[in-house]
Amino acid sequence: GDERGNMLAALTTNVTRFFREPHHFDLLRTQVLEPLVANARAGARVRLWSAGCSTGQEPYSMAMTVLSVIPEATRLDVRILATDIDPNVVATGRAGIYNEEAVSPVPATLRDKYLKRDRDSGNWAVTPELRSLITFNELNLIGDWPIKGKFDAIFCRNVVIYFEEPTQERIWGRFRQHMQPHARLYVGHSERVGDAGFETDGLTTYCLKRRGA
Repeated sequence: GDERGNMLAALTTNVTRFFREPHHFDLLRTQVLEPLVANARAGARVRLWSAGCSTGQEPYSMAMTVLSVIPEATRLDVRILATDIDPNVVATGRAGIYNEEAVSPVPATLRDKYLKRDRDSGNWAVTPELRSLITFNELNLIGDWPIKGKFDAIFCRNVVIYFEEPTQERIWGRFRQHMQPHARLYVGHSERVGDAGFETDGLTTYCLKRRGA
C-alpha cells in the first residue's frame, strides 16, 4: 500500500502557481462571490472546491479572492475544500509555506496582507486567517467522494486531460451532481466539458444548463 502511494505520487503532475489563469479568479469574484455576499452575511453556506489542488497555490488564490469580496468570511459559513490524490502535495498545501519565486505572481497588496516572510529562510507563509478557510484532504477523482453538500464553484483545471474520454465524462457528470444551480465550473485552457448538462459561461467556464437552453 505504501509503495502504491509512492508510485502514484511519482506519476502525478503537480504544476501550479498562484492566480494561474487570472481571469478565472475575476470570474469567481463577479459570477459567484459578489451575488452571494448578502446570503453569506445572513448565515448561508458558501462552499468552493479546488479539485486537483496540487501544492495549494490554487485554493489559497481562491481564499484571497473570497476575502477580497467578503472580508469577514472566516467568521461566516464560508469554506474551501482542497483535494489531490498525491499526499505529498496535500501536505505542502496544508503547511502553506512557499519560496520567493512561488509567491511572485501574487499581487503585492495581497501578498503583504495574507503572506508573511521569514527573514531567515526568505520563505513566505500564509496567514492563519487564509489557512482557516481551507481544508486539505486526499481524494482520488475516479474513486469515492465522501462529500455530502453542494458547491458554489469548482475549480478542476488541467486535471482531466490526463484521463481517457469516458472517465472525463463520468467526472463532469459527478461534478454536475455536486453543484448548486448557480454554481460555476472552471477548467483548464486546453479542456472542454462535453457533458450535455453544462453550457459555457465565459472562457473555460461552465454553468449548469439553464431551462429552455
